[in-house]
Amino acid sequence: MGRPKATTPWRDRVTEKNILFLSKVFERVAAQGSISAGARDLGLSTSAASRYIRELEDALGVRLMDRTTRQLRLTEPGTLYLKRATRILDDMSELYESVSSLQGDVRGFIRVACPNLLGHTHVAGLIPQFLELYPHVNVEINLTSVAVPLVEEGYDVAIRIGPQADSALQCVKLGEAGSIVCATPDYLERHGRPLHPTDLSDHSCVLTNVARQLGAWRFEGPDGPVVAPVSGRLSTNNIEAIFQATLAGFGIANLPDMLVKPALGDGRLERLLPGFVPEATPIYVLHPHRELVPAKVRAFVDFLLDAIPESLNDRAVGP
Repeated sequence: MGRPKATTPWRDRVTEKNILFLSKVFERVAAQGSISAGARDLGLSTSAASRYIRELEDALGVRLMDRTTRQLRLTEPGTLYLKRATRILDDMSELYESVSSLQGDVRGFIRVACPNLLGHTHVAGLIPQFLELYPHVNVEINLTSVAVPLVEEGYDVAIRIGPQADSALQCVKLGEAGSIVCATPDYLERHGRPLHPTDLSDHSCVLTNVARQLGAWRFEGPDGPVVAPVSGRLSTNNIEAIFQATLAGFGIANLPDMLVKPALGDGRLERLLPGFVPEATPIYVLHPHRELVPAKVRAFVDFLLDAIPESLNDRAVGP
């Protein structure tokens, strides 16, 4: 049975300070799936956590959860309250971090999503510098081949390569990733060397799925932009797979310079079309669009704005 409907106004039953605390206890218990686990997470005893949830239910006049010795289940009002309470608690946390940062105190946990290649070649090596600057910050960086949804997956920041169109996110350009058209010496011996981008139409190219759909690579040449038709029997959404297929002599590829530098240096690949520069790909950092950006996020984004362009320039492949 539900609890009796409260007859006195909420503000007469519980203060705003108390409601936030009680809501935090409820949120942690719901997230952990049991009162004992939620209590441990907050450093409380199980009996205290249980009492606080009863106080919240009494203040609201509804039952928020049904609990037995074996399981805990949210009621319909409990599910609704949890959704709104979580949002308010997150906003309060951001408000606290933003205001406290005015005193120069940057702290907290940052969860970052980053493409595999960029993470391996640039970002992961920069994180220790950031942690040294901010000793009260912890970072979790997850390398992925897909563009994860930030808010739904609980990320604070994402680094992405390519055009971005999500208006719900704050998007800041970090720099550009250059690329190089290349092939193995064996492939060039068997099929010849293209001297102009338009010669690529006579070759087998290893393509990204996007390039296969567009059917072209774009270049900046001595006389201006060039759109070169390309085609091939192999395409993929994974740039490392294109790299491996190119090393196997399957065709010509347009690969990020950050990936192919070692293979060009030791002769496994040869750079093609000197004088024609492939269109660069933008790199962005994104975070949820909020009026109050947490200090930890603002500090991390500012760090990337300084560090990534310098890192890209240091590791770029020369002509």
